Amino acid sequence: MVDRGAETAYEFTAQDALDLDRSFDTDTPAVVIYHSHPNGRAYFSATDRKIATLMWGDRPTYSVQQLVVGIDASRVVEAALFAWSWEASDFIEVSRLQGDAV
Repeated sequence: MVDRGAETAYEFTAQDALDLDRSFDTDTPAVVIYHSHPNGRAYFSATDRKIATLMWGDRPTYSVQQLVVGIDASRVVEAALFAWSWEASDFIEVSRLQGDAV
């Protein structure tokens, strides 16, 4: 596991995993996991990929898209949505949005 906690990185708890897993058996399953990058950039980092593929290594643990929101001290700078591509064997950007002041 990555040696980071909630103070320096998004922490996906065991309860979060259970709630997410259980959502797939409902009429409203989860479709997106999101987190922010405080450096203002919306990108899917190597750490993001490692966490998203932690269970299998070569494919996503959950069949959901990943939304990354780039923030800084005063605003949402940008956001990008990533989806798994079987052809690329990786997450690819499928949408990008410009941010605004909070």
